[in-house]
Amino acid sequence: MTQPLRLIRLAAVESMVGLKRACLYDRMSRGLFPKPVRLGDARNSPVAWPEHEVQAYIAQKIAARDQAAA
Repeated sequence: MTQPLRLIRLAAVESMVGLKRACLYDRMSRGLFPKPVRLGDARNSPVAWPEHEVQAYIAQKIAARDQAAA
């Protein structure tokens, strides 16, 4: 069964990944972390991340660790 798509806010992303805002935004600017989705039309509207993209990032990090250990 497929889980529904879910958007998660910054505090949840920080908790899941173990990195703070500045580090996440630095990685986004370098193309190393998923970019957020704007929740409104205004430039200053809140943002959130697709949970499955954050989970994929975590899985990629785990896979890279395991490959390096092999």
